[in-house]
Amino acid sequence: MRSPGHTKPATNGDRAIAPPERGGAFSINGGKQIVAGQVDIPASLLDLPPEIIHITNSDAYGQDVYSKVSTLLSRVVQECFLGLQELIPKMADLPVAQQPGLTNGLGNHAVNGPGNGNMHPNNIQKKILMMEFAEYHRTRFVKLLVLSAWSRRAEQVQRLIDVSSWLRDQALSYNAVVDAMGNMKREMEHATLKSPDINTALKVLATGKASWMPDMDYIPPEPLSPQEILKLWRDGNVRCALRLNIHEELPRHLKQWKIGSGRVTFTVPGEFELDVATSTEDSSGPWWFVDLRFLFSPAPEIPDSFFRATLETQANAVLSASGLSGCFDFLHNLVLTHKIAILKAQAYQLTAGNWAGSIKVEPVRRSLVVQYWTELPGKKSWIEIGIVSGKPKNGKICWKGPTPPQLSVRWFRQGLEVKESEISFDWDSLSMENMLRRVIAHHIGYMLETIRDRLVAAARGGSTLKTEVSTSDTEPSDCMLEVNLGTSATSTTVLVDPVTGRFAMQPCTAISASIEQKASATPDPISFISNTIPQILCASLQTAVDKQAQLLGWAKPFMNIRTDSIKEAIKQDVVQHTLFRARGWTQNWVLAGVFNLSGVSWWAIDTEPSYPGVKIKTAERIQSDSSTAINDLALRDVMTTIQRKAVAEITLSATTSSLVQRQVPYKVSSPLESRTAAQKLVDVSSLWISADEFLKSDQQDAEPWARNVMRIKYESFDSAKSTVLFSVSGEMAKGFEHETATIVRTSNSSDIKFVGENNSNFRIFISVPFGTSLDNPLSTRLREITHLLNFISILRKRKFQADRITPNRITFRYGSGGACTATVSFAPDAPIKLTLPRNNPHNRIRAYLAAGLNAQRHDAARFRAAVNLFTYHLLATLPLLSALDSLHTTSDAELEGTGTGSGGKETAGQRVTQPAIHARAPDAFRLVYTNPRVSFDANLRVQHDRHVWHVQDASAANPDQRAKPAPKSEALRKALEKLWRENEAGGLEEGAGEEGAEGGWQGLRTGIVASIEGVAKAVVRLDGVVRGCATKGGGAEEVPVVEEVVRGNANVSKGAPQPVVGLGISNANANAVKPQAAAAAATGRAKLELQKDAAAKALLAHNQNQNQNREQKQAPRKNGGQGGGPGVNGNNRQNQGRNGNNRGGGGGGGGGPDIITID
Repeated sequence: MRSPGHTKPATNGDRAIAPPERGGAFSINGGKQIVAGQVDIPASLLDLPPEIIHITNSDAYGQDVYSKVSTLLSRVVQECFLGLQELIPKMADLPVAQQPGLTNGLGNHAVNGPGNGNMHPNNIQKKILMMEFAEYHRTRFVKLLVLSAWSRRAEQVQRLIDVSSWLRDQALSYNAVVDAMGNMKREMEHATLKSPDINTALKVLATGKASWMPDMDYIPPEPLSPQEILKLWRDGNVRCALRLNIHEELPRHLKQWKIGSGRVTFTVPGEFELDVATSTEDSSGPWWFVDLRFLFSPAPEIPDSFFRATLETQANAVLSASGLSGCFDFLHNLVLTHKIAILKAQAYQLTAGNWAGSIKVEPVRRSLVVQYWTELPGKKSWIEIGIVSGKPKNGKICWKGPTPPQLSVRWFRQGLEVKESEISFDWDSLSMENMLRRVIAHHIGYMLETIRDRLVAAARGGSTLKTEVSTSDTEPSDCMLEVNLGTSATSTTVLVDPVTGRFAMQPCTAISASIEQKASATPDPISFISNTIPQILCASLQTAVDKQAQLLGWAKPFMNIRTDSIKEAIKQDVVQHTLFRARGWTQNWVLAGVFNLSGVSWWAIDTEPSYPGVKIKTAERIQSDSSTAINDLALRDVMTTIQRKAVAEITLSATTSSLVQRQVPYKVSSPLESRTAAQKLVDVSSLWISADEFLKSDQQDAEPWARNVMRIKYESFDSAKSTVLFSVSGEMAKGFEHETATIVRTSNSSDIKFVGENNSNFRIFISVPFGTSLDNPLSTRLREITHLLNFISILRKRKFQADRITPNRITFRYGSGGACTATVSFAPDAPIKLTLPRNNPHNRIRAYLAAGLNAQRHDAARFRAAVNLFTYHLLATLPLLSALDSLHTTSDAELEGTGTGSGGKETAGQRVTQPAIHARAPDAFRLVYTNPRVSFDANLRVQHDRHVWHVQDASAANPDQRAKPAPKSEALRKALEKLWRENEAGGLEEGAGEEGAEGGWQGLRTGIVASIEGVAKAVVRLDGVVRGCATKGGGAEEVPVVEEVVRGNANVSKGAPQPVVGLGISNANANAVKPQAAAAAATGRAKLELQKDAAAKALLAHNQNQNQNREQKQAPRKNGGQGGGPGVNGNNRQNQGRNGNNRGGGGGGGGGPDIITID
């Protein structure tokens, strides 16, 4: 037991076993005796039972079970004081009779003993109240005294409570075991088998009889033959036929019968089938019950059970006493009662299902009452299912005979019985839910028709109000009332929930929700709905307008404009009004929708701030056909048409102001004709501007590709984006026939069209935000077309194949047979995006290529140079990147025989891993192997005015004393030395490596120099040599390959393979490559590309030699500087930035690529 203050539980018993002295043996649950001092304790005594439950411990119940004595004392004292305060006024309310005064002046004081006042009943009652109060509170204080005494010995009391609880639990367990044993004995009594008579059984099995068994001299009958059985059945059929046709007078409900198998089968449709038989042709003989089958559902079958035996006994008794007529009455009443019982059971199931809380079931004798919509206030509605006698009210009996009892339903609607109801029920297939639905469907139809009649009466023959009631006899959910003011868009539908009976309205608005809540609380919801629907029609129309306005992007301004001010401004009746401001509109203009019984009218209101609200300056109505706005034309089309009238003119006005600042000539002219019926209400002018002047104002160095004038014409308004669509058409200048032909052949874009003879006319579409000028988006689109024309021209020069061209996207193919695909996207307000398929090798340098294009996108001349450099990089790096991709797709079987370390095959302890490939620039790559640990750099450099690839060991190319290159195995070192001396067919002779030539590679003792085409073979050969030198353990030792220093943070790779980056990023974090660095690199390339003379080439060669000398002397610096400028022709990747020397740095020094002149 755990007592307060103890930190360690005590063992069971009065004392704890002392630990053994030093040197004594002690073993728990051991097989030998344990010596502790002078006492030998058997090991079995140390295996103690589990500790008893401490019920006084708060941890046992997850909460504190103790109460403070001070709290208990204060509450008892407070209760005593409050009781005393109640007692004193109660005693004062009991008056005591006063004694008459004495002559000697003693007054009312008692003389010579107690007076009569002490024996007064009120005085006695006071004493009783005082004694009861004192006794009650004395008992409580005595108990409190005992508790305080116990609290001083809390530890002992806790232990006593725990032991007492444990003993009580043990006693209960003993009693439970005794009860269980007794119950088991009683239950096993039924399974007890009597003692078998072995002797008699053996005698009977051996001889067939036993002499001591009694013999009844019973002779079993001989079995009947099939002929005899058939004869008996035929005789029975004859007896039944003779008796029914001659002697029996059947009731009219038993006229449907048939004879077979010696029995008569009577069929009562929808109730039962009865089989009876007789043994005599005489009418005095009884009929005997054979079988009974119910013909309705759901109905149980009658098995051979106690119920069947009882039913057969009673049926035979009725047949013997009353014949077939009495049996029919007996079974008919049984079926009717059973059907009511089935409906009652189904009703109770509904109360536990979807109809819970909405129906109430009350069985009354042989009747069933089901009340529905129990939660609604007011008068109740219910149906009563019972059995009617069938006797006519006038007492006359039909010539066919008396009508038997039958099931009947009485419907009470709001406390009144509906006598002329045409509700029919299916008594053959019983369903309480279907019966309820039929009754509720008629009830809802009555309610909706009543509301419709009252609305029509209130409309006084007006044609604007449209009402339609839909009813159903079986499905209450199909009953509805549609009310509108002439348009389905503003229709209000009134529904009634079949389960709860509450009204619902569609569409759901704040007003309809409030009306639904109030209608559910009123005793007469029909009158309430009839009075409130005319008031919400305008609100429904406003809700529909608000919904469409929200879809169109219209916002409600926070303006305090009173309804009286709007009435005064528009001179019309205003029931409700709403204000909108389309997206992009100025703060002073709002669009007002005014609602009344005539529908909605639209007004453009110019406002100005005025204390305390807003003042209306002008209000102009936007003309629209009122019948169209109310009847046929969709409300959204009306609102869109209204919006078009404002946005077009405002946008063109802002554009003309910008053209004046650009000093571009323009002219505004009215449209000649409206193109469609929807635009007849929109009168928008066209804007004519000078094409040459506009292009020169935006692209000074670009060659103008449009001439004469351009026409800006309004097309449409995008309600979702709140943008205005304009078309700009003009004439192409001469000299761009090939580019336009390519666009026409490969483009299916709707943003730009070339029409006319030789595609000499163009038409582009531009979207601008509402209220803004068109000049900036037009300048951007024209600049994109300029880039597109330059791109197409360079692709034709490089012999690339254009697949698809749009104004802001071009897809082309390159490589051998057009195996590679690339897509360049010119987004209007986003950087140029380069998209490559997953299998394209250039995915590794995609980020660098895209950055080079984005660097000069705003300068037409420099962008042409950047595109030229971009296409050359695609051609120059394709063989190398294809080879690098093949290193990751080569299977182990293909790698067998490639290496030189173990006869060309991997041993059991070798683990060949794929190299991690890091792209550091569009023309600089690193291959990192983990087994063996070695890395190589591949750089594109200029050698003798030709571009070649240099492949060499990374540790030799970047001698950094702080880096710790992994030790190479002897086999790897020798294999690399051998490789550095090899040559591949083709070599580096003149013409090798150029486009269309088969190039080769050549060893230079420290690396490999390969042509553009030959670098693939060199890399594959190098990969085979490295894989062949794999060692056991797979590089699991903790030896770093190269300790790289990136912007001051050392990233040490300890044995783990570097991630393969598919986007040209040497780190898993894509942010490691700075777009600014790549952009600066592309800028340098574009600038030097323009230098094509001999002096520039000589300067490039001089800088190359200078960078090679610096590379051998200077180690990489720790931090990449912010210089970011590219080297002139740096072959050393670490010296391209002004201050940044480490390629791993994310700054400008790490991002500067080589500058290569492209012819």
